[in-house]
Amino acid sequence: MKISRRHMLKISAGTGAAALLLREFPALAQEQPLLVRSIPSSGEEIPAVGLGSARTFSVGASGEERAPLKEVLRLFHEMGGRFFDTAPTYGSSESVSGQLIQEPGIQNDLFFATKISTGGGMQAGIDQQETSLQDWGRDSIDLNQVHNKGYRTSSEDHPTSEGRRSYTLRRRNHLFRTTVRADGAGAPD
Repeated sequence: MKISRRHMLKISAGTGAAALLLREFPALAQEQPLLVRSIPSSGEEIPAVGLGSARTFSVGASGEERAPLKEVLRLFHEMGGRFFDTAPTYGSSESVSGQLIQEPGIQNDLFFATKISTGGGMQAGIDQQETSLQDWGRDSIDLNQVHNKGYRTSSEDHPTSEGRRSYTLRRRNHLFRTTVRADGAGAPD
């Protein structure tokens, strides 16, 4: 699908105006009830729209770089946002977002969704999960996903297999059952 420059400018202007209105007048966003969806396994309701951190939160340590992100998180939380999606493979996004949500103490208010990335074997997946928990100052992960369906474990994790074999959600559930409330599989990169 081709988009003309004129159409793109209209879209950008509309998006910018909406963002400005929501920033200046958060009460406008509060007038309408949040659209929520229930998690099938628990019935817990979470907003249907969340916030993702890929690229956006992968910034350095300077206050100048992080100030806009702090404001985004503040407004997100203030307006009832709860679902936050991140991953260890998103550069510094997971650690930056973790630091920024811990400053105001909202880490347990958010529905924390992260991923186990592909490759590296079973121990690498366990290590990624532990780092995610530490980055977010949490004891549990609300949703942990295999980052893409091509996840493989090393032959040392499965000595009976020839070379490598697919990592299954069932095996992951067994490993992480004490710190993960729900699980899933993401799309391939």
